[in-house]
Amino acid sequence: MLLISYPVTADPYYIRDTLYVPLRAQPAEDADFIEKALPSGTEVTIVDASPINGYVLTRLADGTEGYILLQYLIDQPIARERLESLRSEQDTLRLELDSLRSELEQARLNQAEQRSELNKAEQLATDHLDSLKLAGDENSLLSAELERMTQLSQPGQEREDKYAALQEQFENLTREMTQVQTEDDQSNTEQQQQWFMIGAGTILFGILLGFWMARKLYQGKITGSWS
Repeated sequence: MLLISYPVTADPYYIRDTLYVPLRAQPAEDADFIEKALPSGTEVTIVDASPINGYVLTRLADGTEGYILLQYLIDQPIARERLESLRSEQDTLRLELDSLRSELEQARLNQAEQRSELNKAEQLATDHLDSLKLAGDENSLLSAELERMTQLSQPGQEREDKYAALQEQFENLTREMTQVQTEDDQSNTEQQQQWFMIGAGTILFGILLGFWMARKLYQGKITGSWS
């Protein structure tokens, strides 16, 4: 483990998608391994941001320090982890939506009951005004009661507005999840293509090596026959 301290960058970095990256003791390909394979998504801190042979000094969460090729680091979590985080957020939001939906339905029921009571109160006020010609004091009391009933019906509209806003947030989150899923699928496709090219190159190298060895053997036989 390295003991020299350097300025540390504040922002975390992460191993790229579908990669296993070694952590080396020195900034060179033939340097000893500190960790043979750090999986994609591993969070590291860049201790010294000045590359040496393409390597930067990094620190793991447990304090282990070593060199990693800068090209294998990205400045945000991998798509798979972001997708899991979004799914968790979606589940939480769905629960909130369900709870708010229940509250909204109950509020609507309460509002209907309050509206019915309000209509009764209005009818009662009309009947009293028409039949008894209530005095000013009684009329004021009835008007105050009507105002109170009207105010009771207002929270239902506030819940409906909150439900609409939360529904829009849920739809935006769903679209973001779809986009991240597409990024993840594209990343997997690119990795498969890289492995295919490596395999094809290995096969071609084997064919060329076999052809070269056969030619050497053939030339050796011809030389031997001439001698």
